Amino acid sequence: LVIRQRPTQQEIASMVGTSRETVSRALSEFQRRGFLEMTGRKIVLRSQFALDDDGSAKQ
Repeated sequence: LVIRQRPTQQEIASMVGTSRETVSRALSEFQRRGFLEMTGRKIVLRSQFALDDDGSAKQ
């Protein structure tokens, strides 16, 4: 899945009710684990990216 016009970290934080700093840490961790790639204004979600029912990343 490719998101071509990714929202800002602040916009994501507002959508999910958290701080921009928390979003930054989560996105960095998802990148480190290979779940997603961010290039320019795009986010590419890898096929193995999956979330549990509570929204946390599956191990």
